[in-house]
Amino acid sequence: MRRICICLMSMLMFLWTCCLAENDMNNIREICAKRSEWKSEYNSNGRRIDVDVPIVIPDVKKIPVISVKPYYAVNGQCLVSRVEPMEKIGEEGWYSVYEDCELLSYMGEEQTERGKVEVLDLDDYERAGMLVDYSAPFNKQNSKTKYTNEIFYPYERELSSVYAEDNPISLEEAIKYLEKIIEYFYPGESSVCVDRVELRSRLHQVEGMDDYILGDYVSDYLSGTYNLGIRQMMNGIPIYMDVGGKMSPELTKKKPELWKRKVRITGIASNFFEFMNEKSFMLNSIWMKKSNVIEEDVPLKDIDVIIKKIEEKILAGNIRNVYALKLGYCVYFDKLDETGYVLYPIWICECAYVESAKEELRPLSWVTDDREQQYYKRIVINAQTGEIEPMVITDEKQIYCPTVVTW
Repeated sequence: MRRICICLMSMLMFLWTCCLAENDMNNIREICAKRSEWKSEYNSNGRRIDVDVPIVIPDVKKIPVISVKPYYAVNGQCLVSRVEPMEKIGEEGWYSVYEDCELLSYMGEEQTERGKVEVLDLDDYERAGMLVDYSAPFNKQNSKTKYTNEIFYPYERELSSVYAEDNPISLEEAIKYLEKIIEYFYPGESSVCVDRVELRSRLHQVEGMDDYILGDYVSDYLSGTYNLGIRQMMNGIPIYMDVGGKMSPELTKKKPELWKRKVRITGIASNFFEFMNEKSFMLNSIWMKKSNVIEEDVPLKDIDVIIKKIEEKILAGNIRNVYALKLGYCVYFDKLDETGYVLYPIWICECAYVESAKEELRPLSWVTDDREQQYYKRIVINAQTGEIEPMVITDEKQIYCPTVVTW
């Protein structure tokens, strides 16, 4: 009888443990309903760390896992959205430079300017990157010019009330121009969001690179600009990272065939759009195109599990400040298709991070925002397992899409 009781107790404990394991998996609606912010105080190695950030979750009902391919906006000298080839006007390094003479008309403006579109020839180099330059503000910057800047997340401000210095176009209007430009170059995959805003002042003259005393305005640089960190969205979910950008050089040296897969997509986390006005802007982008949906909706670890993992790094002395916590996608290699990739759900924790608890943060005096310091990092957390991924990937297994957990 005693043995039967012990067996029953063991079975009940096993079932209870299984229930607990299942209960720490949620759908996206449950995660949204549970909490919208993270506020807490920590003491770590004699340091006080205050966390007070919103938890940024996409407004969707499902989190699918999606197979994708690089989206080449220019193919054979033609834009995907156009039949007539663009005129090739030169080469810059590995890039072919084409002339665009339709974008402004597409946006409802008079086509008085012609823009440059720079892409890598697919025969030589398969990177999906594209640079669009319409009299870009960047072209007037040099070692004897500087600007001041202010960085913030779009949810921190009323976008219609934000204006760059002497710029009559608001941030909200600038984002509308961005959306039209993305629609022009990437038909069918034109969903985009702004992840971070850098408000740049008018350009000032300085004596040289090491001079931080701002002089007179540069006369033909008539207003400040909006430099926007942008993210492609697929199924309403932002693509924040690509695994290629985390691969160690040693890994690609050991297996050169991985190098090409890496460079096709590396740089997704650095997509940006700088806008002065409707005829002066620059777009730097790497985009993806949906192939098919692998899983329609997958469960995610409870948000408290994710936060607990980050807290471990805070208490260990590695994380000194948390700037943002966001749910989105990372692009991984597809195990089943050597030319394909997979969008898999991850959490991004933007933070001040050091390797040792003994190490002190040493901010550069001329850098005004913590998110531009050398200790600013983006930690990637697997949204299904709650495990933190390494900053640098040295194990080939970790570049492929993790095992997908289903309901």
